[in-house]
Amino acid sequence: MSGRDTDLIANNDPQTAWAMVQTLPMEFKPNAQFSYNQTGYVILGKIINKLAEQPFTDFIKQHQLAKIGMPLTEQAGFAYFEEVIPNQSSYYRYGRDGSLRTAFGELSPIMRTAAGMNTNAKKLALYITALQKGELLNKSSLAALWDPIVLNHGRTAGFSMFENGYAIGWQVENRKQHRAVSSSGANANTLIFYPDDNLSIIVLTNLLGALPIQFVDEIASIYLPDMKKENGWQSPFERLNEVAVQHQYNNIGEVIAKVESEIGVHFDVDNINAWGYNLVGQDNLQDALTIFKFNVEMHPNNANAFDSLGETYGALKQYKKALVNYQQVLKLQPDNQSAKEIIKKIKQVMQ
Repeated sequence: MSGRDTDLIANNDPQTAWAMVQTLPMEFKPNAQFSYNQTGYVILGKIINKLAEQPFTDFIKQHQLAKIGMPLTEQAGFAYFEEVIPNQSSYYRYGRDGSLRTAFGELSPIMRTAAGMNTNAKKLALYITALQKGELLNKSSLAALWDPIVLNHGRTAGFSMFENGYAIGWQVENRKQHRAVSSSGANANTLIFYPDDNLSIIVLTNLLGALPIQFVDEIASIYLPDMKKENGWQSPFERLNEVAVQHQYNNIGEVIAKVESEIGVHFDVDNINAWGYNLVGQDNLQDALTIFKFNVEMHPNNANAFDSLGETYGALKQYKKALVNYQQVLKLQPDNQSAKEIIKKIKQVMQ
């Protein structure tokens, strides 16, 4: 099962897909790294089915939605991709040509634990309040729900510098100030709770890629003035760039260690890569190149790091160096078709 979409690995046959998943090897040693994948949610659903002795969907509706008074959400259920729900805002996305397109097709029931439900902000506010009050889970269970997993190397990991930890289906903003936990989905919605500030914020959109998680801190600053930029609050990218400029983009390892110590986040290979692309977006290719070079030095077995370095060399028209890095991508990932195509194009340009 893919973590990026709802396709099954066996021609949309859930039972065959489940059988195939169980025969595949582990991608890495347990607790060695973070890798979001829907299969974990499928396994979680099967555990709930067995322990509750009823389907996951029925368990949630009976023991959570009905318990705290969410009748419309309960009625809409989990089949929100297949059925017409009155007043529902369906997901959409932008195509490469700028046209609007619907986002999802039919969703297999086996994937329901990885999906969501049809509801509204008011009902979600009721839900997060019930969680905080212990009406749905006891204190120890809630802690387990929101405590990020610490990997073997002693750090947490997640989707980004902001969501830098992952618990049981909840993303964790594991930082020194205004730590938070969020339940974000489809890159379109977020429900975030700042436990030290007793503040919850809910942002719902129907645009895939809207990514409200990226601007929710700005909303929080309305209620928490010290989170305003004019009062000194900075995103991890902003602080990294500031310290890096102070060091003239030398000693990048020291820059990262300093910022990690200050704000309490951890920067893994993907976070550092994202920092590099943040600089690319500012048309700062030379400093981005420095970041990407550091990343491949620190993570010599990461194909994506070499891909980013190769792409930047290509943008700078340093084609020989771009070729070397894409060849390294192919060495690490022999089946990488994108790298093969880029190598072919680079060789044509160099002729």
